[in-house]
Parts: sequence; structure tokens; C-alpha cells
Amino acid sequence: MLTTVFSPRLSLILLFLTLPVLLLSCRKEQHSSPEIFISQTDEIAILRKFIAESVHDTQENIQFDRQNNTFLIGGDVIMPLADARQHYKQNRERGVRTEQRRSTYTMSSAVIANIGIYVARPGPVPWLQAVTQAIANWNAAGCGIHVSLVTDPKIAQILIYMQYDPAPTPLATASYPTSAGNPGPTLIINTRYPLSSSEMQLVLTHELGHCFGFTHTNESFGLLIPGTPVSDRYSVMNSTVVPWNGFSHYDLLAFKTVYP
Repeated sequence: MLTTVFSPRLSLILLFLTLPVLLLSCRKEQHSSPEIFISQTDEIAILRKFIAESVHDTQENIQFDRQNNTFLIGGDVIMPLADARQHYKQNRERGVRTEQRRSTYTMSSAVIANIGIYVARPGPVPWLQAVTQAIANWNAAGCGIHVSLVTDPKIAQILIYMQYDPAPTPLATASYPTSAGNPGPTLIINTRYPLSSSEMQLVLTHELGHCFGFTHTNESFGLLIPGTPVSDRYSVMNSTVVPWNGFSHYDLLAFKTVYP
């Protein structure tokens, strides 16, 4: 999920459940099945409440994009409506109280060594260079992840979209790994924000971290990775935009623990 959180905090701070600082009550209805909703409006309200409780956040901070049928969690993590429905259904079937647990998906061992990235909508040259730099950063992290830039979207696991949006939308958004063990499939960059090349590199490296399953180091959402602290001021996965200065010691430990 950067929380800008990755929208820059220029007074516009706007995964849950499988990127100087810039910075998801419904009506009770009678149903024959608890999994059937009267309307999408009611369903979205239920899912927003469920996600908010799962990530220990307020419903106001869980946004729903009706045009794309996605939830925006924590400012920069995208969750498709279908995934939210699946998480909700699984928790109900297990009889788990939503405020106590959340589902966590990481990439499967079958895909981590060959992750293809395709820039589906290119942007300015500095941002394209940042993609290449972020890929190199992850390949040098010493864990099982290996990433490459591909020229065919059909063989890519992650699609990157760059777009100039004059509206105060997040600087960057990314999706978490799917329940099938694939990387988060989408990463979107809003190129309207003036960043240095070093900050762009940090943003792309951070957002790819979300696609690989890592949450914000400086927030309470997510399962603590063994051997790492609850916070790390130097972590690339903090929800702030700073110049690139490499992965921290605990970043590298976390990556190797999850993907040896």
C-alpha cells in the first residue's frame, strides 16, 4: 500500500489483504444468503468497513474508484473489487473476526526468479530511467527475486502505467501479490509531481516492493517479518519520499527472509 502518502503531503493526503519529505454502516437487509448484496452501494460499504477494520484504519481513508472497480488503501495500494470480495468471503467462511486478522499473500517460489515488467504507458525519460534503476536495485538485493524489463506485455507479470494527472491524485499506487502467488499486477505513476531523479528511483523501488508483498515499515499494517524491528527509519519501505540511499540492513534481511 507510499502513503503520500505516496500522495505528496502538499495538504492532499487523500495491502491489505496477495513506493525534504513528500510525501477503504451499511443498511441491514434480509437475504437468503449472507454473500448476496442488494446493491453494489451496500456491498462497497460493507467491504470498506471490512478493509478498514482489517488494516486498523478509518473508512474515510479507504477510497473506492467506481470507474476502475478498485479500492485505494493507505494512499498507494490498489485492491481490485474481486480481491476484496474474496478476502471478505474467506474470513466469513473461517468465522474470523475481521478486526483480528487479515490475509497475507506473497509471491510463489515458481515466479520470484523470473518477474517480467512491462511499461504499458511510458512517461518522461527520467521516470523510465528510474524503472531501470529500480529493477537493478531489486536484482542486487541478494534475495530470490529477479526482475527484468520485457518488451511483450503478454509475458509480463507487472504493468507500469505513467500518466500526467493534474488532479491531486497519489504520486504512485501499486497492488499487492495475488492469492495465486503472482506479483501485484499494476503500478501507476502520476508524473505531475516534481521529483529529483534520486527520488524517482526511490519511488519505483518502493512501489515494486508493494508488488512483491512488502508493506510500509513505519505503519502497523502487515505481519512483522522475523528478525526485523517494528520500525526502521532508513527503510526503503517507509511511506515517505526521500532521495535514494540504498536498502537498509533490515530491508535486506526482510527480503531474504521472505524470498530466500
